[in-house]
Amino acid sequence: MRYLNKIIFINSANIPYAEISVDGNVHFTGTQGVGKSTVLRALLFFYNADKQHLGIQQGQKSFDEFYFRQSNSYILYEVIRDNGAYTILVGRYQGRASWRFIDAPYQHEWLIDDDKQVLSDWVKIRERIDKDVAVSARIESGVMFKDIIFGNTHDHKYVRYALVQSSHYQNIPRSIQNVFLNTKLDADFVKNTIIQSMTDEDLPIDLQTYRRLVTDFEREYDEIDCWFRQTRDGNYPVRQQALKIAEQGRIIVALDQQLFDVWHMLNHAVAYSEKHIPLLEIEAAEVEADIEKEYNREKELTAEYDKEKDAFNQDLGAQKGKLKEIAQARKDFDAIGIDDKLALAGRESAIRQEAADKQTLLDDLLKAYASIEEKYNIARGKLENARQAFGNMQKEAYYQKQTELQIKRKSLEEERTRNRNQVMETFNSWRHDSDERLQMLLTEQNRTESALKELRHWHPMANEIKQVDEELQQLNFTEKENAAQQTAVKSQIVRITAEYEMKETEIKQASQREQERLDADRTQMREQIAKINDLLAFRRFSLQVAL
Repeated sequence: MRYLNKIIFINSANIPYAEISVDGNVHFTGTQGVGKSTVLRALLFFYNADKQHLGIQQGQKSFDEFYFRQSNSYILYEVIRDNGAYTILVGRYQGRASWRFIDAPYQHEWLIDDDKQVLSDWVKIRERIDKDVAVSARIESGVMFKDIIFGNTHDHKYVRYALVQSSHYQNIPRSIQNVFLNTKLDADFVKNTIIQSMTDEDLPIDLQTYRRLVTDFEREYDEIDCWFRQTRDGNYPVRQQALKIAEQGRIIVALDQQLFDVWHMLNHAVAYSEKHIPLLEIEAAEVEADIEKEYNREKELTAEYDKEKDAFNQDLGAQKGKLKEIAQARKDFDAIGIDDKLALAGRESAIRQEAADKQTLLDDLLKAYASIEEKYNIARGKLENARQAFGNMQKEAYYQKQTELQIKRKSLEEERTRNRNQVMETFNSWRHDSDERLQMLLTEQNRTESALKELRHWHPMANEIKQVDEELQQLNFTEKENAAQQTAVKSQIVRITAEYEMKETEIKQASQREQERLDADRTQMREQIAKINDLLAFRRFSLQVAL
């Protein structure tokens, strides 16, 4: 059994890429504009290959402009047969649709490279198809395409692509076209039409029809023969003349279009000028009236300026006389040193205010000093008591340590005496060992004496006492530092509060942006789900139509 399995759109009908299976019952559903009619017209085009009978209304884009807008726009049909699938590639050639049969299942690598770019060069596309796969030549006629898929061709290389074998298939695409375009037909009529088209019964020949067709056969044959008539040098003069005429025709059409565009531009310019000339004339009259008014106003202002100029000249003469008097008075004042006297007079109030401020500051400092001095005396008394107690403790520890050292010294002297007596008794037999022992004892004695000297000069806790004195001296500055630190801490609290408020505002804004992004993602996902549902519904409808 042979049937259409899927349709593939690549850069066609505003669809970047889509594969639609039509291998069963397919149901198309969705709102207006989602592409139901687009897919149905492409499906009908597979059966009738007629661009004029696809249900395209007047005013809409033609089939080629809509489905093959670019050079890399394609529609592919994958057809299933008993020995495997084959693919029909419909692309754009010289502004029109053309067909190619590829004897292999569809693979998107044929037309889409590794960079996700759709190829438009047929040479590169053929290189990407396996060399062992048979590919037909370009078919530019829809009639020939229908002859191939409905089995009405005697070319052996196209027999493998036939869906049915019938020489009277013309009613099959017509019936399918009527079904797709919602023409009212009974199911029995459709079935009988398809069955009758698939029979090999001989149809009656209408001689009158053939007589009418062959009336002008000789003339048409001569015209066709002229097209293929060749000169000795291998040229086709009629074809060359036809190409020249066609080129001239295209140039004329382009010039006519350019002339038409220029005519439109001139008409627009004339209409624009006719519309704006009266307005410009009125505006020019208004401008002339304004110029006249400004000219009269200029005369009035000139007269007023001359009058004020005379008055200012009189005032200027009087002011110059006063300036001479002022200059003479300045010289007299400079002679008596008026600047120093004025400076002293000007500073009188400032000096009085500064004296009052310093007196107030002195009173405040005396009050603060009294309280600080009282606290200082109390703290000093406590520290003095603590220092005396600590000194007593250190003296007791010193005496105790000295007693222990004397006891230890006495025991060491006794031990040295015993050792010396023992060394003298065993001197003859243990001389060498005794020398070393004596040296060790002498070294120990020196170390002990050094330790004794260090203990005599040792003043325990001297550093701590010195540190306490330094801390006592630093208490004078503690209160001032505390006041400064409180001020700094208050300013830092204000700054941290402001930073916290700014950070809180930024976090709220970031949270709002994140929420908006999530809402946008949620909306996009819903749209994708809706598209998937529409695509599933579209496939169901295609399957229903195919069955």
